[in-house]
Amino acid sequence: MPKLNNLDKALKNVNKVANHASAISAVVGIVSTVATFIVELADKRERKIDISSICGTTGHPMTIGEAKAYLEKAEIKAVDIPIKVSEADPKYRDCFEFQVVDVTPSSKIKLGDIPQVYYVTREVIDVSRQLFKEAEQQQIMTELEKQKKQSKRKEKSKQVVTDVIGTAKRGAKNIQTIIHKKGQDENNE
Repeated sequence: MPKLNNLDKALKNVNKVANHASAISAVVGIVSTVATFIVELADKRERKIDISSICGTTGHPMTIGEAKAYLEKAEIKAVDIPIKVSEADPKYRDCFEFQVVDVTPSSKIKLGDIPQVYYVTREVIDVSRQLFKEAEQQQIMTELEKQKKQSKRKEKSKQVVTDVIGTAKRGAKNIQTIIHKKGQDENNE
């Protein structure tokens, strides 16, 4: 019976290994699922693309063509929107034609998002320059008005001082005349 005993032991060991194998298989399955989840999560994080450089905040300003090419390389479709002439602003006066001036959203976007890329046209730049010149002229006019008011106040102050001095001189003459008359009156008595 010793041979049967050995066979029994061998079968028990095979059974133990089989039990461990199924446990190991279950652990491998769980680890595989977790690893897949982590990879997908990492992919989602990596899919966010920083588009803040499109506006030229971190380098040279881009044209709408350069911005669209940049986004297309990242497989992002964007909507390009020209700034309206009614939205012209002096801050656009130094821009060049088709320069990107704003992006919405302005930082990181996910794949599948559709950013809006705003750019300026020649008309907007020209109107912006005109608005800047008008603002400068208005500032100069305001400064001139301010200087005129200061000048008027100085003139008024001078006039008041002159009047006070004149009044004081007349008063001094009157006092002198009164004293002189009083002196003559006393002498005549």
